[in-house]
Amino acid sequence: MATGLSLTASAQQYHKDEFGHTVTDVPYQTSFDNTYGEYDGRSSLPVGWTCSGDNPFYTANTNDLPAADGTYYAISVNNSAYPRNERLYTLHFALEAGRTYDLSFDLWMPGQWVSVVAEDGFADKEYRQPTFRLTAGEEQDYEFQTHELVSVPQATTGWKKVEAHFTPATAGNYCFCFAFNSSDTYTGDVAIDNLVLAYEGAVLRPVVDFQYSGLYNLMDGQLVCMGGGAVPFTSFTQHVTTYDWNVADGTGKTVATSTEPNPNFAFPASGTYTITLRGSNAEYSISSQKTIGVTCVTEGASLWAPLQTFSEQTTDTYDVNKTPTLVSDGETDGFDFITGPNPYYQRFAERVEMPEGVEFSLQTLNYWLNSCVLASVTSGPVERSKPFRFAIYGEKDGRPNEDDVIFEHNTTMGEAFSTNTSGLGGGTAMSLPIKGTTRGTFYVSFEFPDNLTLRTNGGNRTIVEMMGNHHRDNRTTMYYYSLAQKDWFPLSHINENLAGTGLQLVLWGTLHVPAEGEGISRVEQTVLQSGATYDLAGRRVNSVSGQRGILINNGHKLLAR
Repeated sequence: MATGLSLTASAQQYHKDEFGHTVTDVPYQTSFDNTYGEYDGRSSLPVGWTCSGDNPFYTANTNDLPAADGTYYAISVNNSAYPRNERLYTLHFALEAGRTYDLSFDLWMPGQWVSVVAEDGFADKEYRQPTFRLTAGEEQDYEFQTHELVSVPQATTGWKKVEAHFTPATAGNYCFCFAFNSSDTYTGDVAIDNLVLAYEGAVLRPVVDFQYSGLYNLMDGQLVCMGGGAVPFTSFTQHVTTYDWNVADGTGKTVATSTEPNPNFAFPASGTYTITLRGSNAEYSISSQKTIGVTCVTEGASLWAPLQTFSEQTTDTYDVNKTPTLVSDGETDGFDFITGPNPYYQRFAERVEMPEGVEFSLQTLNYWLNSCVLASVTSGPVERSKPFRFAIYGEKDGRPNEDDVIFEHNTTMGEAFSTNTSGLGGGTAMSLPIKGTTRGTFYVSFEFPDNLTLRTNGGNRTIVEMMGNHHRDNRTTMYYYSLAQKDWFPLSHINENLAGTGLQLVLWGTLHVPAEGEGISRVEQTVLQSGATYDLAGRRVNSVSGQRGILINNGHKLLAR
């Protein structure tokens, strides 16, 4: 998929004042993606910006952190040698006396858990974080930053929107400073994104982007559309009053249009399509464009393929040892993974959306472990013998329907994941043979016992860290079962910052769109009992065991060992 942006309004204008400052007028905005010509093609920060400190800021992105807006952001990475003392300065702005200016931006300052040796000599963990201050002044020098606007003493969970207001007493050219401080090393990455400086009544340039949802063929990276079903598109725009969508085929012919913010588009045939969204307001017009490869499975046709919700264009991967954690409640040890059992839930499921009436015959499912550690010492054998259940459910009212069990596998923690007590490092791919046919949307469920050792002093606990996704359209596909409420909820129900979370799965099987009058056939489910697996002919083979290897999808390494 190719992407592009075009701007029909003029880029930001800059000039030098008598002191050599780079100055521009307000309003000003940057998402650090050079959308409005904020970079000169050589510098690592926007025009006129600068920084100081032992670990300076630069424009980049990492596998760990999707941007709050666009692709890039200004980041200063974790430092093991120096305490945090970074300063990031904006360029200068020509501000009027007595006018109130509104500054907003997204802040990333999660802190970091650090392994330390406790007073009793045992290994322990300590949480470290910097503090943050926003100031204003006439020079890109902290001595001249005389106006403190905002202070954030606590770590953030995900991106945090910060707002500030500044009313200069005298007219002049002012800049702003983002200051991070800590007396400790290892305080985690810090980042700034999506900065806007404006005043009441100012018209800002539009921010235009969009994403789409669907299943992808792992073999060729094509978006799979079934039975003429429409694909949902989600616009991510700011300062836009009108929307103009256009879908063109490989010859440039328009096959669909819309003026809705979030339309659904059906693709008439397999091929390459270019989708353009133009967002406009009273003064500006900006377009964003993406090119998509589509495979259409028409009525009466079938497609054998490994399907996944992951796409490099629409999804960010939580790679090996990079799975984020839930919000600490003061008692956790920093290992409450969102894709593993933890004090918040012991059962979770991935939603796989299919059109009604479309059948999918599952044959094999793959998922990945980033690491697996079963609590050791005296509890080790007990932990390994505890039950684990894998199941596939149908859907009812937008949630897993436990009355519609398409497939299940009952085994133990030791058989399903590991018999040792060490991390798996590069990751383990585990494959389960499946015989069952889904009807429409279904859920792949991982169900752990509720008495796992999840909280102990000294770090001796069970950890099952699985590879996950962040869908850029913020569509949450991972669900959890609340023991308190006795029901299933999307993970964003726990924490809205986890919106867009999914589990990385590959579903191997045959997709079939029944012809009119054909009806849906359902293969009798195969139930696997503890420790045993069966091939597709129903013959018992060996116990469940891990497979290790490398899986490549269009050059993206999903698994390394």
